[in-house]
Amino acid sequence: MKKFTKIALLILIVLPCFLVSGGCGSGGGSSPPILLAISISPTNATFVAGTTLQYTATGIYSNGLAINVTQSVTWSSSVPTVATIDSKGSATAVAAGTTAIKAALNGISATTNLTVTPTGANVMQITVNGNLCSSATSAGYINKPCVSVTVCNPNSNTCQTITD
Repeated sequence: MKKFTKIALLILIVLPCFLVSGGCGSGGGSSPPILLAISISPTNATFVAGTTLQYTATGIYSNGLAINVTQSVTWSSSVPTVATIDSKGSATAVAAGTTAIKAALNGISATTNLTVTPTGANVMQITVNGNLCSSATSAGYINKPCVSVTVCNPNSNTCQTITD
């Protein structure tokens, strides 16, 4: 009779565990969250050739959590001659143009555009000569050394000389 009682008690304790939670010791039957989507930040960025920009990838999971996965995704640039991106999400602008930046993890990916502009205006020449230029002030005209600056814009291939 004692043996029967022990078996009956074991059944009464273990059976509800399997019926309610899918098995004792299984952590309640829950499975790990599933990656549903990735978002990339910043989106549709524009920056100057020769500079770097840090991207961030955020994973959106089935349990509702948004987790930074920047170090876990595989980063790529569709046009590496425009911009490259390393395994940590740091993009380097190489030359003017547009490329797609992609972050991928477990078959899920996201893409955003990156536009690289050429560097800004370049000062080509500064000249200070011994000539004097007249300049109007509230007290009248004064003479000061002349300064010439030539500024070139690589976007339009034009130059302008300013003398003061």
